[in-house]
Amino acid sequence: MGFIGWSQPANDNCSGATSITPDGTCQNGTTTNANDDWSGEVGCATAGGANRHKDVWYSFVATDQQFDITVTDISVGANLEIILVQPTTQPCSGPFGVLASFCGGSPVTGSYTGLVIGNTYYYTISAPGNAEGDFQHCVDNTTPASTSNQDCFASTAVCGNTSFSGNSSGSGAVAELNSSNDGCLNGEHQSSWYTFTVLTSGTLDITISPQNGTDDYDFALWGPSSVCPPLSSPIRCSYAAGGGDTGLGNGAADVSEGAFGNKWVASLSVTVGETYTLLIDNYSSTTSPFDLSWGGSSTLDCSAVLPIELTVFKADHLEGYNLITWVTESEINNSHFELERSTDGMAFERIAILSGMGNSTLQHTYTYKDQNYLTGLINYYRLKQVDFDGVFEYFDIISVDNTEEEVRVLKTINLLGQPVDVNYKGIVIDYKSDGSTTKRFQ
Repeated sequence: MGFIGWSQPANDNCSGATSITPDGTCQNGTTTNANDDWSGEVGCATAGGANRHKDVWYSFVATDQQFDITVTDISVGANLEIILVQPTTQPCSGPFGVLASFCGGSPVTGSYTGLVIGNTYYYTISAPGNAEGDFQHCVDNTTPASTSNQDCFASTAVCGNTSFSGNSSGSGAVAELNSSNDGCLNGEHQSSWYTFTVLTSGTLDITISPQNGTDDYDFALWGPSSVCPPLSSPIRCSYAAGGGDTGLGNGAADVSEGAFGNKWVASLSVTVGETYTLLIDNYSSTTSPFDLSWGGSSTLDCSAVLPIELTVFKADHLEGYNLITWVTESEINNSHFELERSTDGMAFERIAILSGMGNSTLQHTYTYKDQNYLTGLINYYRLKQVDFDGVFEYFDIISVDNTEEEVRVLKTINLLGQPVDVNYKGIVIDYKSDGSTTKRFQ
């Protein structure tokens, strides 16, 4: 007499996570006989009831800032769920937080920007309602490279009124233009992006001259208080056909023109402190350079522009969580923020990563709910801001006094490391909000 045994997948929990190389290669996996290792409902995985999402775990070392994943159903027969786990200083020790989640019918795709190169990240794949089966998943951690200033987020800062030359061989990695912000233009061909800030108020003229004299160059100017990519139509725009010089000034009175325009639009009155974004596009796509010169009574500068102008950074305790809030008035080349927590004000661990606005002179508010703060202690928080080139800065430390709160149980697991509920019989371990653990029989 014999019996058939069903074993769990080797990557059924975090400690057994399958390590992958995030280079776009696809591989198969299975959730058959897996357990639900998340406590309750997490992220978008809310359908089918709590603790009914059989999941398997994967890990990778970030080689770039962007995470892209596609999961395709083979035999699961249900919606698919992807949970990208918040990194911790002690992997697989929990409690776990959600960095991003993607759910839906096959195939499910997701993208997240803000990873820290060199850090190890985990993600789970599951299905609701205890559905199980095989799937295929493909993960890529390579952000498409932006060549020079072909993309708005990599725009060149103009630091004065000196003439310069530029060139482009393509439209970059990001398609910034759409029906809400392209104005007179019709997409990018060979694009170059620039930003500048007004140092002295006055009038602004621009002359763009193709070096071969025959290329058809178009342009658009957004601002003031422009964001990358732009959110609205440009304030000056020329899509005029034909070669020769184009720009602002030359006696023009119109602010935008189509293919039958004369290549010139009106000069612009600018005020000190205003920031503008300029796109120059070679419609002819010859890779031949252009020359740009400035005119008018205004002057430009970039030295006074701060990478981040932070006006608010505070933390408040609300029922069940600490709410951390910060407000920026402007951002220059801001990749992301990293929020860190400590119980002694000296040794910090990262608890969250939030993507920045890139380049912006608009006010933006960020919030984060810390549901895993430690009770019975003072929780300290500090904010780290990281540029696209990896340069970073820290802001002042703030704190929340949680010393008067009762200790609560964050999660309960069995001796196999699997989350369990109150109906489980046997020895369990409680993970508590003050960082302690208790082993007991229930």
